This record gives sequence, C-alpha cells and structure tokens, in this order.
Amino acid sequence: MFESSLGHPNSLRRRDLQIDSDNETMRSLEFIDPRYLLSCSRLQSHLVPFLALDGTGAGGAFFLGKSSYADVNRYTGMEYFEKGLYSIAEASRLTGIDARSVSRWLQGYHYQRSGKRKDSPPVIASDYKPIDGKPALSFLDMMELRLVKKFRKHGLSFRKIRIAHERASKILSSRHPFASRKFVPDGRTILLQIANEEQDRDLLDLVNAQYAMADILSPLLLDGIDFEGELPARWRPANGILVDPRHAFGRPVVASCSIPSATLFAAYTAERSIEKVAKWYEVEPTEVQQAVDFESRSAA
Repeated sequence: MFESSLGHPNSLRRRDLQIDSDNETMRSLEFIDPRYLLSCSRLQSHLVPFLALDGTGAGGAFFLGKSSYADVNRYTGMEYFEKGLYSIAEASRLTGIDARSVSRWLQGYHYQRSGKRKDSPPVIASDYKPIDGKPALSFLDMMELRLVKKFRKHGLSFRKIRIAHERASKILSSRHPFASRKFVPDGRTILLQIANEEQDRDLLDLVNAQYAMADILSPLLLDGIDFEGELPARWRPANGILVDPRHAFGRPVVASCSIPSATLFAAYTAERSIEKVAKWYEVEPTEVQQAVDFESRSAA
C-alpha cells in the first residue's frame, strides 16, 4: 500500500490505491486526488498518459477504474513526457475551438462530391499516433490550433492552410511553425513567399488584406505564453491558471498552488463553499475562486 508523502489525508480526500503484483491489476473504485497520485513516484511513469486520456471524473480528480499494467503500458513512453497529452475534447475545452473542428483539422475528414467519396487530409500532423484509435495532441499541437482557427475565420481552405503549414515548417525549420514565436512578426513575409512560390491567388489576396492579416498575426496571439527559444513552453489561458506540459501532465493548474483547477472546482461543486474548499486543500480562497472562474467559463 502506498502512503502519501504529503501528510494531509483529510485535505487530499482520497481512498487507498492498491497494487496487486501477482495479477498485475490496479484496483481503485474511488477518485484519487492528483496530489496523492503525484506523490507516488512508482506510479507516475505508468499512469500519466493513461489518466490524461481517460480524463477526469467528479469534476477533476483522476479515476483509474480497472486496468491491467499491460493495458496502461501501451500508453507509456518517453515521447509523452514533458510534451503534454490531450484528447480532442480537452483541446477543445482549453482553446475554445469546437471539438468537431479540432477533430477535422487533426484527422482530416471524408465528404461526397458527384457521388464519389473525397478525402480531405489533416491540416496539421499530431506529434502522437492515435492511442487505441483515439487521436491525441501534444501541447504544441494544441498551440498551433489557435492560428489555424484564425486562418479559417478569414476563409482560407483546409488545403491552403495545410500547404502554408508544410512550407512554413521548412522556412522556419520547425515541426510546429504555427506555434513559433517568429510567425507573428514574420508571418506576412512567410505567407507572401509561399503565395508567390505556389502561385496561390487566394493566399496572396489574404496576405494583402490588411485587416485580415492584422487579426491573424495579432500580437495578442502571444499573450499569456512563455517561450523557451522559439516555441511555447507554458500558457496562461486565464487569470491565475497555468498550462505547462511539464507540470501535472499538462492539466490546467492554479499557478500559485499547483493544484489542478478541475480538482478545486469539483470540491466547490460538491460543497458550494469557497472557504471550505480552501481550508481542505490548505490554499487561499482567491486560488479556489480562480479555479472556479476558469472551469465555469471553459465548461460553458
């Protein structure tokens, strides 16, 4: 049996997690607070991606259910560490882009034309292969979606966005050009070069549309993002909230106390008392309020 190193069983509000090494089965029918999970170093490498994909229950505490180590290990590997791991639903919730669009941009889609099936390939390629048939995104994949949304808003087709992404990737020597810090100040020049090389009139018209380019390449796109080198390392989508792929597996946390916002929101939903939740988790009421505000908006 694992014991929490945090020493606050009442504030953690969790049940025991049992490991049966004989049949390699994890058993837990209770929701486990992420701080307790994070304190169990033996579990971290096995469960991080699994928990991220399976989402959260009861408003945010991770739910394990019954899974064999063999099943969980299919989700593990160093490729997931420090890069974040998000489902389409989670990426939609965090970016405010509807899930159907996220799915189409990431996976492509099929349509009928003149009685024949046509394929529209993905706009961007995820860092990850599908996991048990379910698409997954990295933190940088999710950051790129924000610029794709801008292009779609101004009428650029999937095909043209895909071409722009492929060409910009080569120009900037980056797998994630739409997330690059360089794209906002240099984007017009990059897109103009692509438009001329591809002889793409629609893209050229977009580049010459001053209002559209001011919106697409607005410096506001960089607000709340901390960069390391040319790529985003952390994102602050709301006051007091931090999304860091190297922290809490990319789940949104209250920056000042590092507790997942969904966990505090779940406790508040159950008790309807900011003060009680703050006392349970030994945080400030303002920190609970930040979590409640963020989760309420993102769920709307």
